[in-house]
Amino acid sequence: MFLSFNNTFSIYEPGIAYLKWALIGGAAKYEVYNADTNELMKTSDSSTTDWTNVTIKQGVTYNLVVKAIDANGEKIAIPVS
Repeated sequence: MFLSFNNTFSIYEPGIAYLKWALIGGAAKYEVYNADTNELMKTSDSSTTDWTNVTIKQGVTYNLVVKAIDANGEKIAIPVS
């Protein structure tokens, strides 16, 4: 099962959202997707565990998923706790 993990999503000011997640062992990079459209919105290296999105619209619900990817390009399964 692949899922988002230990995410926090906060809006501190209109139009700007901050997404943060926990480090996952073995991850070479992280990918942030729009869960509704499966659009890849951001790719970051393994040391980056946050993202600031300045293109959100007030009053719109955003469903985001962060996926951890290993050095072979495979998604890392995150155990459900």
